[in-house]
Amino acid sequence: MENVRKHAYKINGEENAYLALNDPFTDFNTVDELGYPSKLIFTSKAFIHFLQLIDQSHSSSSYSRSGVEEEKGCFFFGRELVEQFGKNCNTILIDSYSEDWKTTDSHILSGGSVDPNPTLSEVEHAVENLGYDCVIYFHIHPKKFHYDVFSTGDYLSFESVAKLDFMQNTSLLALLASPCRSTEKRNIYQFSCLYVQPFYNQDGKKDFHYYQFPHICYIEDEKVMEFGRFERRVAPSLSDNRRVPARHMIQGFGVDPNTGLNIQDKQIGTYRDGYFSFDEGYQYRRRRMR
Repeated sequence: MENVRKHAYKINGEENAYLALNDPFTDFNTVDELGYPSKLIFTSKAFIHFLQLIDQSHSSSSYSRSGVEEEKGCFFFGRELVEQFGKNCNTILIDSYSEDWKTTDSHILSGGSVDPNPTLSEVEHAVENLGYDCVIYFHIHPKKFHYDVFSTGDYLSFESVAKLDFMQNTSLLALLASPCRSTEKRNIYQFSCLYVQPFYNQDGKKDFHYYQFPHICYIEDEKVMEFGRFERRVAPSLSDNRRVPARHMIQGFGVDPNTGLNIQDKQIGTYRDGYFSFDEGYQYRRRRMR
């Protein structure tokens, strides 16, 4: 896997923002495979807002003009826990967020799309003045069209954020919550998270590698909980009709569509007095230099 997204199709010379050309679970390696165990951890406050946005999207079909859920989203802000675990530990604590993104009618058949641009000044303030070194581009897709993977428009949007001057020394992650394709029920959500790594190609232009960031967690009381997993058995619908392996263990919440039982979250550590302690298998280990 080369970890570079496929270029969007062009229609009349312009990229079509509503295509889906990549499956994040099979097209991209994970950060963990590179030797950096990943943990994206929401504080209780940030976690509540994360769930509120999903609930708002889920319930919006009752009032949207199309009768379909609206997209919702915001930027979350976090810091890599360098003081406790060292540089490149990929353990990120999220404790703040921007204003919610407004929903537009630019794609009315899917309930409306979100526009993050009005909140970019908040991102700049968080990075430049508040010392955040990680920005998470989070949004929720409605159950319509190629809803369970990032669209080409999504990639173009968070790549434009990554190119901003104030983001030069800041990590960007893209986090998506989407209804599960394995069931017609709309209250089972799956998560996919990508680390957006910039690089310069052979033509000297900035391009991007993508890596899965597979461990999404939250703090509940003093426990660090990892979202549970279920087996995806229905492959995503890709615009170029490319077939990818369907079976993959992915994080989510709700009822497991395969068993009918609630997806069980897992405790992986504790958080006390500002310090984390992780169970064996979730601890950061420095790679040996060759």
